[in-house]
Amino acid sequence: MTWFPTLDWFKDYAGEINQNDDFRDKAEGWGEDFNGDFLFHVYDIPTDEHVLNELPDELLLLRRMPDEIWEDVPDGIERQLLEQEGDKPVNEVFDHIDEELRAELPDWLRDVLEEAEDLFASYPTYDDVPDMLSDELRDVMPEHLRSLLHQLEEYVDEEGNVYAFLRLEDGRCTGVGVSDSPDDFEPGFVLRGEYDAWEEFVRNDDDVITTVMRGDLEPRGDMTLLLEYTDAFVEMGRTVSDVETEYLFSDERRIDPEEMPRTKRALNR
Repeated sequence: MTWFPTLDWFKDYAGEINQNDDFRDKAEGWGEDFNGDFLFHVYDIPTDEHVLNELPDELLLLRRMPDEIWEDVPDGIERQLLEQEGDKPVNEVFDHIDEELRAELPDWLRDVLEEAEDLFASYPTYDDVPDMLSDELRDVMPEHLRSLLHQLEEYVDEEGNVYAFLRLEDGRCTGVGVSDSPDDFEPGFVLRGEYDAWEEFVRNDDDVITTVMRGDLEPRGDMTLLLEYTDAFVEMGRTVSDVETEYLFSDERRIDPEEMPRTKRALNR
């Protein structure tokens, strides 16, 4: 599973396109004498409405922390921690271990476990997180989570835009990129829509032409060429359903503010 709309997701999407023989046949000649590259513009990404605590626990398990962090931890302490707490989210470990084991931890490890607990206890939005993380906590985060937060910082701009670029030539995707600026790419075509519309399109396997006609996604570029290659455009849209996808900002994951600790709700008033 990969998170939409991250670079990892668009790489997986490109991989599915390149395995799709129907698309290759229908897109024969695409981009040979014109710019056939696509820019996918996702806007209104609600990074200020969703909190870090919505991530599934399996992304945060103590045993998923990088192997190198254990190099400076005595073998007995490492073994005891992983046996007792390995399947707990890293943000729950500090409060759960007994005082004797806590006292035996190296100072840096005790500090980052306590910081992780405090971070999640504050229910930070994704906008809040970058300013709240120490370098030490970043370094020990599970790799998948660290990559996810890095992409949110690097690729989503302050207005909630992200731009994903696919280089398409003769039925194949030969390059993928993601940025917080459209100026980093030179596409021949753009498909843009707000995050909710993109999620509905990807999740429900909607026909891209129907989605465009409904106004949920807006194409830009030479419409004559898109009409000529309608079957390829439809197949390119259908291929999103082949990507195993998680939705980072889905309403299904949203934590109701009323479910947050009272102290946090008071701070948000």
